[in-house]
Amino acid sequence: MKLSAVLFEKGLKVHTANESDPVLGAVEKLVMHNIGALAVVNTDGRLVGVFSERDILRLVSKTAGELKSLTVGKFMTRDVVTGKPEDDVDDSLAKMTAHRIRHLPVISDGRLTGMISIGDLVKARLDESEFHKAQMENLVLGRYPA
Repeated sequence: MKLSAVLFEKGLKVHTANESDPVLGAVEKLVMHNIGALAVVNTDGRLVGVFSERDILRLVSKTAGELKSLTVGKFMTRDVVTGKPEDDVDDSLAKMTAHRIRHLPVISDGRLTGMISIGDLVKARLDESEFHKAQMENLVLGRYPA
């Protein structure tokens, strides 16, 4: 299964922030949409970073009380691990595990096309496993034309 299939199922809506956005506004977006990370894009819509819950925790531990004046760009993760729509789900799970990340921006032709969470990939693998299980049961029980 490819990331493009997961994105098709999940949808292509990606919640974003700009580097100059206030941290408090980014936190409000995360809470409003019940998500763990925002893709940070520049004025051309190109991915320049990811601002995640972990970034917020690091920020709060260092600068409690200053959130209203701080910007996303100052604290976001800049060295972003990304995927492509044609990447395999298993390979993407391995990449996310190796880098200890829970969110993978998907890039096509240099443009952000989606954001995949590790939960999305686990769900895709479970759905695929259930599909194969049902196929095998149908084959074994003779409910599947040969």
